[in-house]
Amino acid sequence: MEPSLVAQTLLPDLPDEEPWYELKFQFQELHEDCSRLLRKLLPLAPQLTINARSRHIYDELFDIHGVVHHDAKDHARRAMELAGYLLTRSPGSIPEWNPGEDGTADFSIPLEVSACTSLDTARARLTFHVEGLRSAIDKALQAVLRAASLRGARHQVLEAVQAEATGIYETLHNVALPHAQAAYCWSEQHWRLADPEGAAAHDQRSAEIDAELASLEEE
Repeated sequence: MEPSLVAQTLLPDLPDEEPWYELKFQFQELHEDCSRLLRKLLPLAPQLTINARSRHIYDELFDIHGVVHHDAKDHARRAMELAGYLLTRSPGSIPEWNPGEDGTADFSIPLEVSACTSLDTARARLTFHVEGLRSAIDKALQAVLRAASLRGARHQVLEAVQAEATGIYETLHNVALPHAQAAYCWSEQHWRLADPEGAAAHDQRSAEIDAELASLEEE
């Protein structure tokens, strides 16, 4: 795994003061996001057969989906925007960062997934999406490393950084996020098929909690 990057060492031909420093910071955060995602993803495939009855994979993929959707994508979008602003505007006119502009995540389970009754099929689909997600995150990480080491005249560096950041955002939004969403959905169905008794007990507990909350709201 790549060691952590320090913002001040990135893009060495750009100034260390704001707003250029924020551009370096966004790439530092992107590196940490992608490295964290790979650390979480690499052990998952072997666990699909070893810990099939455990909700651990489901819980991990819920967290992974959140990092892709709320952290990595936000940092990539801001890096893309910042490079564009620095190319076309004066530094003092750059708007503040507003993370979370891409909206909330959709965790609804598609009918294709919920209707699946084969554990082997669910495991195969889950494995496919986990591997697709891992590959997309690795591609994004390599682009982060390329961008962070760019050198040259300021305008040329910013143009190259904007191109890399745009590619990173598109990889995360168009490839990684759909794989993360699908992997999360299939992980739940995989767990339900591997441990139907545990799934039924979980559903019963959830129904009881919902009923208690509804009763409290009526009081």
